[in-house]
Amino acid sequence: MKVKNVESAAKKFVTRASQAQGDYKAGVNETNDQAEKSIASQEIYESAIADSIARGARVKGIEKSGGTAKWKARTMAVGPSRFATGTAAGSEAYKSGVKPYLDVLSGLTLTPRGPKGSPENLERVRQTNEALRTAKLG
Repeated sequence: MKVKNVESAAKKFVTRASQAQGDYKAGVNETNDQAEKSIASQEIYESAIADSIARGARVKGIEKSGGTAKWKARTMAVGPSRFATGTAAGSEAYKSGVKPYLDVLSGLTLTPRGPKGSPENLERVRQTNEALRTAKLG
């Protein structure tokens, strides 16, 4: 079978992807019931996860990925320039996600503090943990 060399394939990939922003947006806008379909496929998800665990796929994938050096190099190449804009774009989602927990914390009345390392301080940690866990689990 005749195939392109890797350099040509990579160049075409980058060129076409840079021109496909409209297609990307259209694909997102044309997709329907993403969440509903995901929920409906829970059994398939569980089966796939069990199979992945049985095959050791996570560890194999991590080993194949290039490790920490590759992750760090790629993250530093593209991450910093996207960090601020991504954070700004996620501001409302952050607020709605963190608000329930900040409300729980602001409503807590903890037992009095004790000296460093005291059982009283550990009790305060337990109270905080219990309140946050209850909020998370509903």
